Amino acid sequence: ELEAMPNLVDVCASALSASRVEGVHGGDASILQRVSRACRVRKELNQLYGAVEALGDQTTWLRRIADVPTERLFVAGDADLRASTSMFIPSGFRVGDLFARQRAVCDGEFPRMMRVLRDEGWPTHLLGRLGAEKRTETNFKETTCRVCERGFSSLWVHRFICVACELNERFELGRCPYRESCASPFCPHANRCFVCDSWSCAECRLIRGDGEECLALAEDIDPDLTYLDWDRTLCTTRSGASPLKGTHAVDPDLLSMICSRPKGSVHIVTRNSYRDDIKTFMARAGLPDDIPVHTVKKHQSKAEVILEGNEGTILFVDDSVAEHMDERLMRSG
Repeated sequence: ELEAMPNLVDVCASALSASRVEGVHGGDASILQRVSRACRVRKELNQLYGAVEALGDQTTWLRRIADVPTERLFVAGDADLRASTSMFIPSGFRVGDLFARQRAVCDGEFPRMMRVLRDEGWPTHLLGRLGAEKRTETNFKETTCRVCERGFSSLWVHRFICVACELNERFELGRCPYRESCASPFCPHANRCFVCDSWSCAECRLIRGDGEECLALAEDIDPDLTYLDWDRTLCTTRSGASPLKGTHAVDPDLLSMICSRPKGSVHIVTRNSYRDDIKTFMARAGLPDDIPVHTVKKHQSKAEVILEGNEGTILFVDDSVAEHMDERLMRSG
């Protein structure tokens, strides 16, 4: 029914033609109503079109879950937001790609918006209409910027910071705009936070991605050594649990990567203390039997294992960005 309603472009063209022929005195209510209605229809259609592809992909995976309910495909949680380790998804899940396409469009327009806000500031009509409401404990609004404390519509405020203050935090102060105490590394090349912006940077040598992207990266850089984390990286286990308890699986793309690497070049470095269980599970999963398993203690850095006596190109794969932040890893060429 929505698609059958008058198109926004046609309505605007008709309204413009009518205003030229007949004139519009004090604002023709019927014309404004038609344009407003067409705008709402276009908004609803855009949202529906955007949801169709995502829902189609989800339907595929829901059918698979229904067919094999004991198979663990998705693992998600928010226990470690600082490290942004909240998602384990199967290869072929395409919803993330849909967001990436839309983000590319936004990134393309971002520099122009940045120049306008920097040179001209906020449009007067926005400031005059919305005012400057103070953020208080008793009168907190999600659309109030935590930095300048001005109130805007949700279009201009994302994660409690307005666009203008976000630009200042990124490009003038060089820090994450979303969390005042963010411990994630900040990319100086693109002014992005690796965790909060889900960012990757080849120049920083820190790439975010799933198992498929790790496989492609290994083929591209051909590392001399590869170190992989166990929990929520190579395996679906989490919080140091034994892989022999419950139903767990190995990431198929990381398995392919391991099997494609030269013998003796792949290592497991983990905080999971069930080393013997891990080796047993690896044998059952078809992993090569020559892979060393290094267990590090709670306050020990994985860099000690990765860099000890090793030279050449090293690929380190871990679901927690905090594990990549050891200064020795960041300094290593």
